[in-house]
Amino acid sequence: NADFYLSCRCCYLFQRFSKTLRNELLPFLDNIVQHMKIIFENKQDLGDELLDLYAALGYLVGGKSISPDIQRGYTEVIIGPMCDAMEDIIRKKMYNYDSPEAPAFQLRCCFILKAIGNFSKGFSFPVDKPDSPYAVNCTMFKKVFELAFQIVADLPGAVLVRRTFIFYFHRMVECLHTSVLQYFGRALNILASNCAVEDFPFFLVLINQICVNFEELVGPILDPVFIPLVVKIDGILKTPGITSGSEEEREIIEIRRSYYLFLSAVAGNKLIHIYFSEGNIAHIESVFKTIMEGMEYYKDPKTQKYSICLVNIMLEAIESSNEYFNNFIRNYIFQSIVGLPNTPQFNLVAGDSRTILLELCNLCRLLLKFFGTEFSGGLATYLTSLRCPEALVNTFFTKLTSSKNPRESLSIFRKILME
Repeated sequence: NADFYLSCRCCYLFQRFSKTLRNELLPFLDNIVQHMKIIFENKQDLGDELLDLYAALGYLVGGKSISPDIQRGYTEVIIGPMCDAMEDIIRKKMYNYDSPEAPAFQLRCCFILKAIGNFSKGFSFPVDKPDSPYAVNCTMFKKVFELAFQIVADLPGAVLVRRTFIFYFHRMVECLHTSVLQYFGRALNILASNCAVEDFPFFLVLINQICVNFEELVGPILDPVFIPLVVKIDGILKTPGITSGSEEEREIIEIRRSYYLFLSAVAGNKLIHIYFSEGNIAHIESVFKTIMEGMEYYKDPKTQKYSICLVNIMLEAIESSNEYFNNFIRNYIFQSIVGLPNTPQFNLVAGDSRTILLELCNLCRLLLKFFGTEFSGGLATYLTSLRCPEALVNTFFTKLTSSKNPRESLSIFRKILME
């Protein structure tokens, strides 16, 4: 349709139809694919509406309702020409002739990666299991992966290429499952070296997704790059001369939040051993220092909340006694329970203080669980020395012991802090 908006809405609607009414549309699949080929050949603009159509075809082709051979045939017809085009661009290094104002070949490669990534949304089963008759159909996606690595390596300064590569990697986590790990180490090295400051939140979200999906399988790959990654991010977070309220400050805040979510993903998905591995243990104090900085030195409520959540996750993840972590808890965390809400950065009566205080209450509950009277006795002595009523302190510990819900002890904790 000549009306661009109408065309976009129809493409989106067809994607929804293909996902929701897949079985009803399968009898017409051959006819649909032939019509889509005509649309793709005649459409000159590489708009997002075409990405919706590739997603629609993926939903129709990607399931197990059609045989592996037929699925492979459709896959080659739909994405084969794009793979060949991208391979030709990379082989001839056509993007070296791009102008900064109109990087046509870069944009073409990015569109191909997005289109094939969208097409892969229909492939939501573990297609790469060795015993699966569908396993061979992963070949095309893996070929595109290799091409994506090549263009990212060839264009280390191209932000759009990096972002699109990260998008494609996200999709392959869902499509290729554990076999995607063979690419993870290479991706870590390339992205950690080439990512601009504004790319890091996207990069860290990718690492988090992989940690959540594959847990301890990620350990051998992530372990050797964990500390270098922490050091690099910490250096970015401490960039001097950032103007308050500027775009640069907003980027730093976003990276800082992503950093603590990254540390939490490592701690909470059977990867806590990475913190204390032989190669990382010498640097663990600097990691702990960044956690304390997140809790105490930044005004951003989300940063404070994520930092406290991280400590809570670590407390529950470390099953056996760990000398380094226990010393960190005793030397820093015990003091921060009351110290944090009384720092200049914290506003006890602000609306967003509630979520932070809830996490602190949960932290108190876990400290009481794992450190017992060492924690409760020390905190009680400290609070009463500040003339906090002993009955109020005792009520607080009673609530912590009797309930796993930190909300039940929140009001008492707030009263203690006010005292």
